[in-house]
Amino acid sequence: MTTAPLTTTIRPARDEADCALMAEIARQGNRADDVDSVMTAEDIANRVRNHPNGTPEDDLLVLEAGGQLAAWQETHWRREDSGAAHYNLFGYVHPAWRRMGLGAQLLRRGEQRLRALAAQHTAQGFPPGFFQTFTPATRAGKVALFEREGYRVARHFYDMVRPSLDDLPDPALPPGFELRPAPRHDRAVLRQIWDANEEAFRDHWGFTLLGDADFNRLLESSDFDPSLWRVAWDTAANAVAGVAMNTISEAQNVALNRRRGWTDDLSVRRPYRKRGLGRALLVNSLLAFRERGMTEAGLGVDTENLSGALRLYENAGYQPRQHSLALRKPMTFEAP
Repeated sequence: MTTAPLTTTIRPARDEADCALMAEIARQGNRADDVDSVMTAEDIANRVRNHPNGTPEDDLLVLEAGGQLAAWQETHWRREDSGAAHYNLFGYVHPAWRRMGLGAQLLRRGEQRLRALAAQHTAQGFPPGFFQTFTPATRAGKVALFEREGYRVARHFYDMVRPSLDDLPDPALPPGFELRPAPRHDRAVLRQIWDANEEAFRDHWGFTLLGDADFNRLLESSDFDPSLWRVAWDTAANAVAGVAMNTISEAQNVALNRRRGWTDDLSVRRPYRKRGLGRALLVNSLLAFRERGMTEAGLGVDTENLSGALRLYENAGYQPRQHSLALRKPMTFEAP
């Protein structure tokens, strides 16, 4: 007895119904892989509206198998200061549709799309780039698939959690700095803070400068609440010295039955480092979470960060909770 081959179709994500199904695929995938995260339909719709360096029609796709939405993929590229580009792949396969070749089909389709972009960039004088994906280490099937396709681990990351917001260290800022609010409706000031954060991350591993679409995605996020940000200003220079961009995701907290605040970015611009400013911003963030009724706090860190961020977080009471990987493969212009 022979089995008919599985019929699949890849098409652009179209509407709210697609976004809802994509969010459910992500939810089921995270649950199966023991990943402590939730993506909402609104999050995905925001990605459609504000897609960086590409078009949703070409770079945010769903895969239908047997007439059902079974998987989805996002592709995009970003450029380093050196000019080299990162060609990124992201996506999910519903657990019920795994081990049927759908992940491999999307991976090869995504690489084909990114090769076409890279060929254009090479003609424009870009130096050689590479394919890249980020994934929790618990997604064993995804890691194995990408490694079979020639990807190798390039970096390790932790999601870290402080399981209590009691017994917080002294939140005082060093002399010469003060906390100022981030005004929700003042786009110019928000962009000034955002640009300072970008500048501070410029010498970190894998840094690529974000653009207008990324800024708009931030402003349109359902979790956007700059009243939670903690921004340190150099009072003499009237300049942003450091920033903690914090969020509280009600959707995630409800779905995962927790009360966690999250620090998306913690940065100090180079002229202001080694003065205790990062520690003060972190502690003030913890205070802000506690004032909002949270009971724990989380953040992500590059385990090899040369600024000592991992040590700072450990000293502040954070503990590693989830291990993630960056996988990379040199860009090639012919499929294997």
